[in-house]
Amino acid sequence: MKKVLLILGPLLLLGGTAVGLAMAGIVDIPGLSPHDYGKKVVASKDPYGGFLASLTRTAQDTARVVQDQAKADAAKAASTPPPPPPKPKPDVEKGNEALAEVWNSVDPAALAKITEKWKPQDLAKVLLDMDTDKVSKFLSSLASLEPARAEALSRSIQTLAAEPPPVPAVDSASSS
Repeated sequence: MKKVLLILGPLLLLGGTAVGLAMAGIVDIPGLSPHDYGKKVVASKDPYGGFLASLTRTAQDTARVVQDQAKADAAKAASTPPPPPPKPKPDVEKGNEALAEVWNSVDPAALAKITEKWKPQDLAKVLLDMDTDKVSKFLSSLASLEPARAEALSRSIQTLAAEPPPVPAVDSASSS
């Protein structure tokens, strides 16, 4: 035990002396010497040694960058013209009705030649809008020339006529 006291005693005495001299400002030890700390406090008036000032500068720089980016985005938006409005899609049903009105005055034999290359589904859509008498005369004329085509067309008309009418879309803004 005496050996421990003989070794630790002088070490504690020397360490305490060094700390005391540093706190008194006689020996310059970073973090313990008050004159370094005092200079920073007096120079920057920041008890944290300039840390708060650097945070403030960083925040100001960040705010400036954000403002500059917002100005650049606003200038870009102002310089680019708005996109053109989308082209309206053609109303196929309206076109079928208009064509049916014209075809009502065409001779059934001529109509058979006109519609030679039409798909049965597309032709059936127009025939559904025509007068029933004209459609029956057309199918009779077509059956004498092309019975298979007349049959396919009749089935297409049947299928289209059996479909339920489309449900109109409900606009959420107008229902409120």
